[in-house]
Amino acid sequence: MSVTGKHFRPNTRVDITITNFPKADGSIPFSANTDGLGSFTAFKSFSRRSVDRNEEFINLLITARDTATGQFVIENVSAEPYVTRR
Repeated sequence: MSVTGKHFRPNTRVDITITNFPKADGSIPFSANTDGLGSFTAFKSFSRRSVDRNEEFINLLITARDTATGQFVIENVSAEPYVTRR
């Protein structure tokens, strides 16, 4: 998974949290550092998760919080690329 952002405080850390990842217990935290323009790109690798054919799950919520200002953004993303139905 690639997470990108811009318009954050330059040269600071952004805390990223993925919530509702299929078959994961709890949230998945990681972080990235912004460049001199306040942009970042972070990568997180996942193995595909196997779910029952009729199993329902909700979209992923990806939160990026600027540690310098406390401001954040939330993106709602489909979990489909990370699951295989059996």
